[in-house]
Amino acid sequence: MTRPTQTRCWVLSHKPTTNGDKTTFTQTTMDIPSKLTSNEILVKTLFLSNDPSQQIWIAANGPPREQGMRPVEIYDVMISRGIGEVIESGSDAYQKGEHVVGPCGWSEYAVLPVRSIVNLFRSPVMGLSKTHYLGGLGLPAITAYIGLTDTASAKKGERVVVSGAAGAIGSMAVQIAKHIVRASHIIGIAGSEENCRWVEKLGADICLSSKSSSFALDLKEATKDGVDVYFENAGEEILDNMLGVISDEGRITVCGCLRGYNGEDPPPLRNWHNVISREILIKGLVLDHYIESFPKEIRHFYQAIADGKIRLEESETIIEGQFEDIPKIWLKVFQEEHRGNLVTSLQ
Repeated sequence: MTRPTQTRCWVLSHKPTTNGDKTTFTQTTMDIPSKLTSNEILVKTLFLSNDPSQQIWIAANGPPREQGMRPVEIYDVMISRGIGEVIESGSDAYQKGEHVVGPCGWSEYAVLPVRSIVNLFRSPVMGLSKTHYLGGLGLPAITAYIGLTDTASAKKGERVVVSGAAGAIGSMAVQIAKHIVRASHIIGIAGSEENCRWVEKLGADICLSSKSSSFALDLKEATKDGVDVYFENAGEEILDNMLGVISDEGRITVCGCLRGYNGEDPPPLRNWHNVISREILIKGLVLDHYIESFPKEIRHFYQAIADGKIRLEESETIIEGQFEDIPKIWLKVFQEEHRGNLVTSLQ
């Protein structure tokens, strides 16, 4: 193919106060540098991962730059992890035609620094699609593993609760708690009864629908024997309920807060006093702090998959789309209808 000189891309046109929609982004065209440095490659974007946390980077009341998180500014290309095919390489480490995982963004073509690329395809897991490297063999899996084993120090025989259990990270956390940590009891929390049944197939002893009118009572009953570790992906009311049932000296890993990514004022946490009275440890998880350990951590999943302990065959939802559909498909991540990692295919 002829080397492209321009690329279509979606840029942020204004910072929303509610979940981003198509009016939040504008499609435009940008020039591609005519020459790459020795530390750059040019890729064509094939797949994009859709993550709730992307809302943090564009929210009007999102985190400031000085907190170590890089927000998307007005007219910036929207950030996203993706899989791209190398069109041209300025580096000896990558060759034309290779597929790589990197920060492709919402761009038809992207120039990526070599340091930002995670090329796991050179040690593939047989029988699995490339898109699993955006989910169960990628950052969601590593996030779940580190959040449980390092941040929360989950141990064999402990009781674990995972919210957002049908999502990309939560579905991996359930399986890791079951088969790697070897927790004694695992409770999942998901957004529908159908997804709850799927989470139970992954290894949860029970999964509760957060949409049920009896959720608070169901959670109290399910946790009557105690909770040692809570893997937090939900926020707001679910977090408040968990603060009411977690055991003394329980540990909470705060990985995400799906219901609070827009920067609005959250409802009050009525059970916050338990953090003091029960000596609860709450710790946030910033994955960038663990980037050097990624290659080591991912080996756990290669072995667990080989042993049949971790299931990836149903752990992603792929939606075929055109470039124009990218923002619309991303919005589906907030609808809690998909399972596992939500991926946009642009092939």
